[in-house]
Amino acid sequence: MTQLIPLPSAFSTPTTPFEVEVRGNQVIGAASPGARVYMLNVDLSMDALPSGAVEIDDYVAQLEQDPAIRVELEQARQEIRATIYGTDDPSSIRSLRLSKGLSQARLADAIGSTQAHIARIEAGHTNLHVQTIVRLARALDESPMAVFRALAQAGDA
Repeated sequence: MTQLIPLPSAFSTPTTPFEVEVRGNQVIGAASPGARVYMLNVDLSMDALPSGAVEIDDYVAQLEQDPAIRVELEQARQEIRATIYGTDDPSSIRSLRLSKGLSQARLADAIGSTQAHIARIEAGHTNLHVQTIVRLARALDESPMAVFRALAQAGDA
């Protein structure tokens, strides 16, 4: 099977795609002279975490039990939001969440949902009921209309 792979550059300028022949998970050859193709095969399947390891979400939830650390994490999220969006705030759900210093997991808890659902909402990959929009508005201390506008923006992305 031959796949057309666009090559991204460090400056996000368009580059010339090249063709690569792939059989299974083996790269057989590249059609561009001098092109280097690197293949990394990593087995990420694990039945269980290694002894002593903790899921990152569980670790962050544990940290947030300490009120002082919780405030520091909220401030860090607010700084991340300011760094990403600056003053040119597009008011996305992610931006609204970060401006309140909330993690996806904490927002999910506040609206009675899951972190994965919040991730899908932020990516614009789900349609929401009016009740969910109202719960998001309450949790984010925003109007339902502001949340609706932010959701519409995610759908446009």
